[in-house]
Amino acid sequence: MSTVMVNARIDAEDKRRADDVLASSHKTWSQAIQALAKYMRRTQQLPDVLTEPDVDAAAERQRKMDAVMSLCGIVDDPELATDEATDRLLYEEMMRRYG
Repeated sequence: MSTVMVNARIDAEDKRRADDVLASSHKTWSQAIQALAKYMRRTQQLPDVLTEPDVDAAAERQRKMDAVMSLCGIVDDPELATDEATDRLLYEEMMRRYG
């Protein structure tokens, strides 16, 4: 069996916490990545954790929506369907208030 090197960039805090999990499980990064590759080879799909919506992104979106509604007095506006629209409204309101 031949092997190849895999390089990846991840958030430093995520890596630190993952290092702790791996250490407590007596596993290495290589073992974790090999298990992921074997899973994908066997199932021909990504694990559910990689296909679920990003919870952090959803929470950030909700935080922005709450800020827009609070600052701008908007209750429900279909124009706010995109992050760009909410960012624009927040920027405009901050400029109106604080120049």
